[in-house]
Amino acid sequence: MNIASNDPNFIGDRAIAGPGNLQPTIGTGNIIYAQAGLLLPSQSEKPKIRIQPFAAYTHKSFEAFDKSSSQFDVGANWLIDGHHAKITTQYSTRPVYTSPTESPKSKGEFIVQFHIYL
Repeated sequence: MNIASNDPNFIGDRAIAGPGNLQPTIGTGNIIYAQAGLLLPSQSEKPKIRIQPFAAYTHKSFEAFDKSSSQFDVGANWLIDGHHAKITTQYSTRPVYTSPTESPKSKGEFIVQFHIYL
């Protein structure tokens, strides 16, 4: 789900999923996913900026890998003037499999998004 290209000068262990921030997302096995968020302050106060902190947890157990993986996501949506603009900040851990028989390593990524509705 991410277009990336291999660096021919890279000499470390290559991820099975490929380059970039790719990760196993579908396959035969089980995925457990849970998320929670809270929008602050309440709508009755009519604020210009509202904050929505959120967290998510994913546990993946695919038949192709001997070891399962877990990942966490935490972040916040910053809603500006209702839903006319939104900034999202998020930190995520992600599994990196370099072998089907070894436990995955964990890498982190920080994501910033901006959405605008006219």
